[in-house]
Amino acid sequence: MKHAVAKIEDPIFDVIQRITDAPAQGGMPSIAVIVDENNLVLGVVTDGDIRKAVCKRVDFNQPVSSIMSKDPVCVEEDLSTEEFIKSAYKKMEDRSSSTGRQINNKVIKISKENKFIDIVNLHLLYRQEDVSQRLIAVYGLGFVGLTLALTLAENKLFEVVGIDVDKNKLEKLKDGVVPFYEVGLPSLLSQVLNEGNFNLSNDSQATQADVHIVSVGTPIDDNGKPIVKFIDDVCNSIGKILKKGDLVICRSTVPVGTTRKHIIPILEKQSNLKAGTDFHVSFAPERTVAGNALKELRVLPQVIGGYTPRCAKLCSSIFEKITKTIVNVDCLESAEVVKLINNTYRDLVFAFSNEVSYLCDRYNLDAFNVIQAANEGYPRNPIPTPSPGVGGTCLSKDPHLYGCHNNQNEFKEICLGNASREINKKGVDYVCWQFNKFLKRMHLKAKDLPILVMGLAFKGLPETSDYRNSPGVDLIQELKKMGCHVSVYDAVLKKSDMAEFGKVYDEASAALKGHKAVFFMNNHPYNTKFELYSGLKSLAAPALVFDGFGLINKNEVQSIDGITYSTMGFMSQ
Repeated sequence: MKHAVAKIEDPIFDVIQRITDAPAQGGMPSIAVIVDENNLVLGVVTDGDIRKAVCKRVDFNQPVSSIMSKDPVCVEEDLSTEEFIKSAYKKMEDRSSSTGRQINNKVIKISKENKFIDIVNLHLLYRQEDVSQRLIAVYGLGFVGLTLALTLAENKLFEVVGIDVDKNKLEKLKDGVVPFYEVGLPSLLSQVLNEGNFNLSNDSQATQADVHIVSVGTPIDDNGKPIVKFIDDVCNSIGKILKKGDLVICRSTVPVGTTRKHIIPILEKQSNLKAGTDFHVSFAPERTVAGNALKELRVLPQVIGGYTPRCAKLCSSIFEKITKTIVNVDCLESAEVVKLINNTYRDLVFAFSNEVSYLCDRYNLDAFNVIQAANEGYPRNPIPTPSPGVGGTCLSKDPHLYGCHNNQNEFKEICLGNASREINKKGVDYVCWQFNKFLKRMHLKAKDLPILVMGLAFKGLPETSDYRNSPGVDLIQELKKMGCHVSVYDAVLKKSDMAEFGKVYDEASAALKGHKAVFFMNNHPYNTKFELYSGLKSLAAPALVFDGFGLINKNEVQSIDGITYSTMGFMSQ
């Protein structure tokens, strides 16, 4: 940044030219700092001084000392931002009282030796410090971005603009239509639209935001490697509009080191600004669960890591408006690791439970009963129940990101995340194994058999409409490869979302009749909240009931003639 700087003997005309040229070079407009040969501050010349000189018909070939203000407001550099603002305002008030003149908002930052360092726009600095005055842009209005954007906008807490490249999604949101199921989200969207402090745009270059929150997806390829194209696109766009004092918050889940080594260089290249000095960068991971996100945004501790302590403080000042607990960590990488270990640990403990069920299968043991017995009265290691696969975008992706590193000088390979994924991906294979065992026992062929899959969302509780990486969907694909005729039911998904998978049933009670097998693939209570056993009697015996989440009383099912009950680790004889 090149401010207008002049020596005391420079002609007024030359100084005017430097003031004119300064903004194009990133300098402060309307002011020049006058220094001596040692860079000590002697005074300033502002547009106001020049206008007065014009009125007095001063010869512009005279030295600038003839019109400069000799006592500018100067504040030393080694103060905190809060202390800098207080000191500057105190000096301005004192100066205004003694001279009777209104002091402008430009303050000269100096060293202890009174040497010139920078020109600070005090109003802009104050606005940067007061987060309530900031315009927040959230880039990417999926599950992560939209829930956060609306929470920040709720009750006019902040002015927020949501940015997304999907114009169809934006039009629906403007009409109050949420593109996915999340408890309380439609009413909150309607509220903030009516309050007028939440706007939508597909043009990131048009925003004048002060805070930029990156919440786009980071999918993985077939080899488990991250695809960072969406982050690259957003950061290139932000970099082109980034201005001094802005804050960039990364909320997308990324491999460790991505913010420092990948995101910051893009922002610096596009903006020609320096991270930590000209603009601020923090990582604030999203850790909410689909189906309960709005509540958890306000009750879960928010972990924050900053490029500098100042970066972390600014980020904290935003999130402390919506949650009571802020957990500050040492650096960007610490915050990145937090998100990855939270989800990788969950995937790992689920993998252990699922592997237990595969062990139980060798001895035809009900894994739910075995794990319940292990947990009963034993406080040291509560084991979760197994499932026919662990889906969703987070747990199917984050363990891979946990093990994704560029450093070749590692003490030991990071492999548990990949191991948990390998185990959990076998869930659907296990279900197919049970189905084939049933077919062999009953001397049946899979081709043309009518099959019902109940539960397409990747989980049942908390409720969600997200069927990405869903074990239920994966099972349907395998059943179709076997030649089965598949019908489907889900308590939350829209009928239009399920049409591609097979015949869609609106009600669980009507779905069972005539099917040769039914697979309960998520734990939504509506999967079994009806006259279940009457419905099971309407299956086309011999028929299979696969209870992937231990939802059903197996003794009652086994009492029905012609019905084989199966669950994780067990199949009735």
